[in-house]
Amino acid sequence: MTRKLTYEELEQRVRELENKIDELRLSEKAIKKTESRLKEAEQIAKIGHWELDLSSDTLYWSDEIYRIFEIDPEEFEATYQAFLKIIHPEDRKLVDKAFTDSLKNKTGYDIVHRLLLKDGSVKYVHEKCQTTYDDHENPLRSIGTVQDITRRKLSEHNFSGIIGKSAGMQEVFSSIRECAEINIPVYIQGESGTGKELVAMAIHNQSSRANKPFVPVNCSALPEGLLESELFGHIKGSFTGAVKDRKGRFELARGGTLFLDEVE
Repeated sequence: MTRKLTYEELEQRVRELENKIDELRLSEKAIKKTESRLKEAEQIAKIGHWELDLSSDTLYWSDEIYRIFEIDPEEFEATYQAFLKIIHPEDRKLVDKAFTDSLKNKTGYDIVHRLLLKDGSVKYVHEKCQTTYDDHENPLRSIGTVQDITRRKLSEHNFSGIIGKSAGMQEVFSSIRECAEINIPVYIQGESGTGKELVAMAIHNQSSRANKPFVPVNCSALPEGLLESELFGHIKGSFTGAVKDRKGRFELARGGTLFLDEVE
């Protein structure tokens, strides 16, 4: 026959339960704090994590992935096929093949691909994935990360303010680097509007003079009578209208770069 607990024993049991409840509450607070810190870290790094249950085709995304993909969680179907629809059409087969091959070869994958957003804009992401398997080598769960690398990717095609990735532009960038390494006058030839000033500024920015002034002068816009004054400066009273001393462009560009545009 089961013995009835005394009042003191019941009181002790209650205290033990209260202590366990307090411990659980503290653990819950710690978990929430950890989750909050993780979200903040993911947002700063622009990196999110995901998990795909392969048996049910159920996809979980962290909040940061929804931000990267610019999708409302309420509007996303949360399946692998729904994810593929967001991939840029030109990269979709590549991404699908990388994932299916990783399942088949048990190797995981590491890939850079593009997203095509609803507004037509394009983002670049770096994605990594690993998959766990059961005792019979059947895939169970894939987990991975997605990082927004759009800014870094676009900067690869941006050289000191000049954007281009063609072979011809790479040759121009190479010539700019070569010119920047030597301290001699550089003659830049090209039709009006082709970006001669951009090239001159790029040479300046890539050179040891980058922290010194870059002074452009549109020579064709200067009246012939004022050209000498603009370039070399003047002192007060040297001619009519010279009401104060003025430094010339050569002096203003001391130690830096003087760009003379539209020289004929």
